[in-house]
Amino acid sequence: YPPPPTGYWTNQPGYAPRKPPPPSFTQTRWPGPQRPAPALALLGILLGGLGFALALPLSKPGIGWPIAGLAAALGVGYAAWRSDAEVSRNDRIMRLVWGLAALALLTMSAIRASGLLTFYFVIGALACASLAAAGGKSVRAMLFGVVAAPIAGFRSIPWVAQSLAGMAARRAERRRAAGQDGDASAAAARSRRNANVVLSLVITLVLLLIFGALFASADAVFAHYLEAFFSRIGKVIPHWDAGNMILRIFLLCVGLLLAAGGVFLASNPPDLRGMESPGRPRFGRDLLALPLAALALLFVGFVAVQFTALFGGNTYVLEHSQITYAKYAVAGFRQLVVVSLLTLMIVAAAARWGHKEQRRERLTLQILLGTLCVLSIVIVVSALTRLQLYVDTYGLTRERFAVAMLEIFLGISFLLVLLAGWKMKAPWLSRAVLGIWVVMLLAAAALNPEHYIAQHNIDRYQAGEKIDLWYLGAMSADAVPALVDLPENARNCVLGDIDRELSEDQDDWYEWNWSRAEARRILAERFPTGFGPCQGRRGYDYQR
Repeated sequence: YPPPPTGYWTNQPGYAPRKPPPPSFTQTRWPGPQRPAPALALLGILLGGLGFALALPLSKPGIGWPIAGLAAALGVGYAAWRSDAEVSRNDRIMRLVWGLAALALLTMSAIRASGLLTFYFVIGALACASLAAAGGKSVRAMLFGVVAAPIAGFRSIPWVAQSLAGMAARRAERRRAAGQDGDASAAAARSRRNANVVLSLVITLVLLLIFGALFASADAVFAHYLEAFFSRIGKVIPHWDAGNMILRIFLLCVGLLLAAGGVFLASNPPDLRGMESPGRPRFGRDLLALPLAALALLFVGFVAVQFTALFGGNTYVLEHSQITYAKYAVAGFRQLVVVSLLTLMIVAAAARWGHKEQRRERLTLQILLGTLCVLSIVIVVSALTRLQLYVDTYGLTRERFAVAMLEIFLGISFLLVLLAGWKMKAPWLSRAVLGIWVVMLLAAAALNPEHYIAQHNIDRYQAGEKIDLWYLGAMSADAVPALVDLPENARNCVLGDIDRELSEDQDDWYEWNWSRAEARRILAERFPTGFGPCQGRRGYDYQR
């Protein structure tokens, strides 16, 4: 923008000075640290990057996940301890709890071998780690806290550069005071030059990584020469071929960025009090009463039909829907999951924006929303009943197990909303819901889903039902203790491939996993001579 006019033009009629733009969120609520990062925090950032580069196993679950997480957490924890930010004691305790929850979730990836389960663990750990650094109580504040770490990673780059430059300047000042450098300006220039060299090396590395990967994917001959170049380095550093080295360099950059973002957040977390204020009432009783009451009546009718059909059995269903009881039970449980999610959002919106100043308004909301929550719990139970009948008919899979966990989570969430509706004010609700989700993930790890799924399907098979050998053969090492109980031919078809994969694909130190180690031990002890050939077809409908 051009500068405002001065002199003669400022006194003329009609002139109005341009209003300055309003301050941004980062200026008012999240200005960032005012002091440079301490040396130990910078060392923690470096440890976080090295932990990601050297220990993170991406091809399989392993012990490298908790090692990388712990390496990144050291710098963040030290920055939080040294921070001068005004954080209440309860908030500090909750941040510590979220940090420990993140490490606990990552630790489960060293115990369970399921890739899908590890994906859930990593996503949950990233969310908990962001909340540990940023804090937050309300839904909006916690959602911001979840995405704050990646944003802070990019915001931390100039702050870390200034901190490194400040360390170099202080070192030059100490050398000058000790008489080792006679010219202070020359020492300062040398420090700036060294900082520029380091920054130039980092930029060069990033550019070569990005454009080298693009050129290698675009031209096979160039990729061959690049592979030959890195293979020579791989003779010095085992297991570091071209693809692995590029991947590790990329992970180093990601680890440095996330660790720096965590230190940046912990040093001066954002002020989220504005996001934690209750919503401004917008909907009165005359607007909310009719749609909520109509929805509640619809729920009552549906629940009544559910009770009649589920307890009436196959005869009642055949008379009224012309389909079997099993098909009726499995037909709509996915839709019931969507109904539960939509109801939870409607209840949350009405509780936030509905008028609650007068006693009659509060009582109306409590009755209508409480009724919806109770009926939703009944619908959750109905969905779980349908899912159980589905499993009894077709067997248990990972997807059905995950849907069951989601339904249980929704049911517990509705119970928490009922408790919160007693006073129409519950600042603990958002953290309790997320805490329940973390506890359920840890409970799933303790249950060992793939072992449970395999055992359930084997029990059905021994009772005379069909079994899907292709599906069992695609399971991870978590299921091996259950799969050894299969009959000989089915065992050869299922465990033969798993045993071959475990024997050929040995783990590096950072890929060690308890389930895979235990599976190798069980297979070596019980089947020392290996497995015979798979006779016949490994069908999805294998029968006794």
